[in-house]
Order: sequence, then C-alpha cells, then structure tokens
Amino acid sequence: MKAGGNLVILPIENNYHLSWKFDVYTISPTEKRVFAYIDAMTGNYLFEEDRFQYIDHPVNAPSVYNGTVPIVCDSVNTTLFILRETGRGGGIEIRNMNNGGNYATATDITSQSSAWNILPTQQHGIDVLFGLESSYDYFLQQFGRNSIDNAGLKLNGFINYSNSGVSLFNTNGFVFGKQQDSTILPATSLEIVA
Repeated sequence: MKAGGNLVILPIENNYHLSWKFDVYTISPTEKRVFAYIDAMTGNYLFEEDRFQYIDHPVNAPSVYNGTVPIVCDSVNTTLFILRETGRGGGIEIRNMNNGGNYATATDITSQSSAWNILPTQQHGIDVLFGLESSYDYFLQQFGRNSIDNAGLKLNGFINYSNSGVSLFNTNGFVFGKQQDSTILPATSLEIVA
C-alpha cells in the first residue's frame, strides 16, 4: 500500500462510501494491525478490519509451580506462539513488564515452539495464564459467569512488574511483581492467581 493510503469504495449496510484505506499498525506488529477506513468526504472514521487472525492452540507447557499444565496460546505461525488466547470471554493475555512500571511498554511473551522453552524470568507467565484460564473456567462452569464482570471482560495479566514482589489487581489487570531476592519465586501460584 502506498504511503498515505488508497482511495477505495467501502460498502457498509447497503451504502457505499468513498473512503481512504490506511494500513495502521503498532511498533510491535504482533500487537495490532488493521486496515482503517476514513470517509473521504467527511473525514469520519468508518471501520477497521483486523489484519491478524488469532488461532487458539492447546498445548502442554512447563509452569513454575504446577509442572506441565494444559494452556491455550495463540499460534501466529509454526515458529511463533504468544501467551494469549481468545476463546474465553474477551480473551486472556499475559505480558511482560520487564521490571518496569509502564503498562504501555509491556511486551508479548513468545516462544519459537509450542513446547514453551522460554527464559525462567518469563516462565511464570505460563502459571498466570493457567491460573486465569482455570479461574475463568471454574466461574463459568459453577456459576455461569462470563469473566469477572459477567460480560466477557478481557483478562490481562502482567508479570515482572517493577522490582516489587507485590501481586495485585487494578484497572490494567492482574499484576505480578518480580521478587528482588532471586531465590524467592514470583507469587504466581494457582491459589494467588485464582
């Protein structure tokens, strides 16, 4: 696509709009990439088309606290797997804050294989995904609840928050700090995550 977008005709609900089509993506392409359509006459935002297709892939992955656990992850292709899934409510996504405190700069936790042989500092992300998936399933099966708000709220998990051993829930999601003492494991066991 040329810089500045392409002029296209976009059909929406039996109407046709002369529109500019832009290829929009974040700095980290695995995060978000869309075609955005802008009405050429009014400048109004009309529509966005997600360019990423997520494939939920069940795997058995090595956790820190529970041995090998069944999780569902995103299989972008045969050599890229991401700790996120879309099959429960609005989805579940686990990101690495890399010892920082800025949620916007958190990165995907990825693996080159479905065996999830990743760095030990990221491995407790598997525990968080397993815990959130297990909790979601329990509340759905026992009480008919679709996520914590019963409206499909996306569950976000963040690991390696700052240099704090704290585990908490805030408006960003479930946050798990990294212990300053490297001999103490992060607090991401099932009873804490759930």
